[in-house]
Amino acid sequence: MKEYELLYIETLYTIKHKIGTTTSKYSEGENDLYAYAQEAFGLSIEDHQRLLAKATEEKVCFNKCFYLPWGC
Repeated sequence: MKEYELLYIETLYTIKHKIGTTTSKYSEGENDLYAYAQEAFGLSIEDHQRLLAKATEEKVCFNKCFYLPWGC
């Protein structure tokens, strides 16, 4: 997995689990953030969906991924 994909997964995870869990009334804003992130990273809808699935699966070891040459 490429480093920018790990960063994108971390971004999506943060949107989903840190911003989106406090209340459901912000779901429209959450979707706007997903769209903004996808545009900012220049990803296709297919790549976005694939990486979003990884971000929602479980907590990923983001801190270690960027410091270890072999990832998590």
